[in-house]
Amino acid sequence: TLAEVQVIRGPSDVSARENASVSLACRTALPSSAVKVVWNRDGVIVASSSLRSLDPRYKITASPAADSGEPGVHDLLISPLQMQDQGEYYCQVSESDSSRRSWPIGDPLTLACSASGSNPAAALVWLFGDGESAAADENRIRTPTVEGEAGRSAFYRPFSGSIRLEKRVESAVDKL
Repeated sequence: TLAEVQVIRGPSDVSARENASVSLACRTALPSSAVKVVWNRDGVIVASSSLRSLDPRYKITASPAADSGEPGVHDLLISPLQMQDQGEYYCQVSESDSSRRSWPIGDPLTLACSASGSNPAAALVWLFGDGESAAADENRIRTPTVEGEAGRSAFYRPFSGSIRLEKRVESAVDKL
């Protein structure tokens, strides 16, 4: 059961000069450790709490202590500001899924991932935990069945994503 993510304060309109620093607010009732945050500009992901940013000028500032009980701070800091940074920004907040599951070797497993309405068009890639593409050896993973929809959250908009799979090697010890 997912907890409801309550956004206390979202982004607001800001005007600033080129080369200045700008911070856009996104605050939740849950601490940073309990949520995933994605910042978008005009429908394109510019920063994520779970991925390294391609542009070092974009940083998500998080709560100083995740267990402090203070509300989550997920502000977007842009520094230095450039002309191409103009646009509409929104933060997308969802509850972190920190659960891990094991699956018996040889049993069938269906993983689902869907993306719609992304700009540019989403390119979904299935990866193992070491970053190796699952498509490299089709015997390890069959074409995934895509069904359902990702959980809705505050500032919800669909976006592309990936799922990391862990390789598990069965050994003689596992059989004992």
